[in-house]
Amino acid sequence: MKSAIRTRRPLALAVAALVGLPLAISGCGTTTSASSTDAVKEISVMDYYNNEPDKSFIGDALTACGTKAGVTIKRETVPGKSLISKVLQQSSSKTLPDVLMLDNPDLQQIAATGALAPLSDFNISTADFAPGVLSAGTYKDKVYGLAPTVNTIALFYNKDILAKAGVTPPTTWDELKTAATKLTSGEQYGLAFNANPTYEGTWQFLPVMWSNGGDEKNIDTPATAQALQLWTDLVKDGSVSSSALNWTQADVKDQFMAGKAAMMVNVPWQIPALDKNTALKYGVVKIPVRDASQTAVAPLGGEVWTVPQTGNKAHQAKAAEVVACMNSDENQLAMAKVRNTIPSKTSLAAKFATDNPKLATFTDLIKTARARTGELGEGWPAQATKIYTAIQTALTGKASPADALKQAKASKRLDMSLTTDSSQPRAQAKSQANQRANQQATARAKSGSDNTRAEEAIQSPHRRSRKRRERLFQWLFLVPAVTYMALFFGYPVVKNIVMSFQDYTTATFFTGEAPWVGLANYAKVLSSSLFSTSLVNTALFTLGSILGQFVIGLALAIFFQRKFPLNGILRSLLLLPWLLPLIVSSAVWRWILDKDSGALNRFLGEMHIVNTGVPWLTSTSLALIAVVGVNIWIGIPFNLTILYGGLQEIPDELYEAGSLDGATGWKAFRHITWPMLRPVVSVVLVLGVVYTLKVLDIILGLTNGGPANSTQTIATQSYDLSFHEFKFGEGAALGNVLVLISLVFAVLYLRASRRSVDE
Repeated sequence: MKSAIRTRRPLALAVAALVGLPLAISGCGTTTSASSTDAVKEISVMDYYNNEPDKSFIGDALTACGTKAGVTIKRETVPGKSLISKVLQQSSSKTLPDVLMLDNPDLQQIAATGALAPLSDFNISTADFAPGVLSAGTYKDKVYGLAPTVNTIALFYNKDILAKAGVTPPTTWDELKTAATKLTSGEQYGLAFNANPTYEGTWQFLPVMWSNGGDEKNIDTPATAQALQLWTDLVKDGSVSSSALNWTQADVKDQFMAGKAAMMVNVPWQIPALDKNTALKYGVVKIPVRDASQTAVAPLGGEVWTVPQTGNKAHQAKAAEVVACMNSDENQLAMAKVRNTIPSKTSLAAKFATDNPKLATFTDLIKTARARTGELGEGWPAQATKIYTAIQTALTGKASPADALKQAKASKRLDMSLTTDSSQPRAQAKSQANQRANQQATARAKSGSDNTRAEEAIQSPHRRSRKRRERLFQWLFLVPAVTYMALFFGYPVVKNIVMSFQDYTTATFFTGEAPWVGLANYAKVLSSSLFSTSLVNTALFTLGSILGQFVIGLALAIFFQRKFPLNGILRSLLLLPWLLPLIVSSAVWRWILDKDSGALNRFLGEMHIVNTGVPWLTSTSLALIAVVGVNIWIGIPFNLTILYGGLQEIPDELYEAGSLDGATGWKAFRHITWPMLRPVVSVVLVLGVVYTLKVLDIILGLTNGGPANSTQTIATQSYDLSFHEFKFGEGAALGNVLVLISLVFAVLYLRASRRSVDE
């Protein structure tokens, strides 16, 4: 899992670990001959370690390894969520760094493009690495990346709470259910885990699935259904909050630290945060298995270091030396201690577990831990999506666990291995049509040009010169706008249209090859069962948002027409939702709407309106309403500002004249305000619809399209296809559908504007 979601760790640990860094250097190096690399003085490195102490420690380790290799390190750190898009851009422009760090599930996708070099090319030893670690760095039987340290997940428990209830840490599913039920009381849940609609939700489910014999290649099996039934039973009987459908691992940790969960499923890098609460006494055990005879199997997390195919062999050789150095025994032990992770080499496990008892359970799990991509390779993202979709469907009660898995497995997929023969006749016909059209246009242009020259012939030379200058200046004024539109609007639109007719994958960014597939991408997304859900949700989301924003905005605009003290200040404060970054707004509202600790439910409880927390974001019937409500809050300032400006343009004389005829109050609004405001209303509504159709940040921040796709829209589905499943052609096709819908409203806007001018 990505380190971007980790909490800060004590800097003192980083300093202590760095004391042993000179020892690490002695273990660095590869068997590559140095004679061909002496000319290399600098190599580039890219990673996503942005938080301290990770950023400083990794930076110092890289510098030390670079010194040993005789090179200077030019390091770039990027946000975790931006790393893959950055890598794909660099693959396309052939500007990949010399050393690249990747989250281990992403290695398969990048290796499949041909952008990485096998480490065997540089004689880097892979001996003694745990089997799961090697599997995570392997693509088609070749090792492309090695992780100095790794992580996995286990069961944390509050010692005091369990002791008070007379409960021992569970080892089997039955014991887990019994313990969770007994430990659930009042606002305290027996267990907390993460089942949100992301890969993190899949990651937390894998231990119970794999330990019970479940197989990610075929999720519709009794073994996987039994595992999902366990998760469902725990939520259904109230031992786990339904908020698990929207929690992250950080949220789960917060519940555990606050004493609202007696046990939690989580990762080792949460330990520093837990240790800050000195009153919290906790232990860690393996996640229970169904039967005591089964072996606990957990998924493997961690980052791998790779050598990209930059085309510069000398730079690659030096990069390989740095990768080998980062994976030395001394560096593994130092990194694991500072970063609360586990050394990847099995020979280091015993010593590390003894020196770090809080990580002993995790260390033991690494022996049998499995790579998420080990069986499916680059096909993992699509299958992971099916797994968390099934989890959401079952936990929301929309289907039984067995049926949810069956539905997820059967989600429609079309064969993209289409030939280009069928598209060639169409392309040829289109080319011929274009050629005829160009010939006709040229003839018309020539005729027009002849007429123009005839007119100019009878004009004076001075007048012709002045006209040419005027035309030149007109074009010069248009150049900036045309250039901007062409570069930042025209090119992306054209590129997106082209991509929608291609099998555009991660490999395309490196190879440049994207086979033409005609309308297959459109057929696939439009025939998907999820498209109909997304279309309905998009319509409801847009209609609800626009109606709420407009009505409230108009009411406030009319209210602020009256003069009263603090009028201007209050209007300025109402702009706040519009000024805040959307990701900040969504994070704040996510906390406000939380079922268990949200401010809204606490207020409703204090007012005795509700007795239990309302699952605003985790109920399939309430989530879309909640998301619409938040979007209304964000859109009110826009409506208020534009409508208030429109009201100011209505002459007071009209109201004075109307009052003489008895047109006051509602009559004045109906016969004066509304007719005069109608052109502005048309603009506000059309622009609001176009903007709302493409809303993405708010939905992703609040629900990620869940629970069970109840807030999935065309915009979020397009985003998921492109940046989660790496199916850029399908994502582009769905995006074009959204553009087409937006264009319809844009045309309505232009007609409304033209009509308002005519009036």
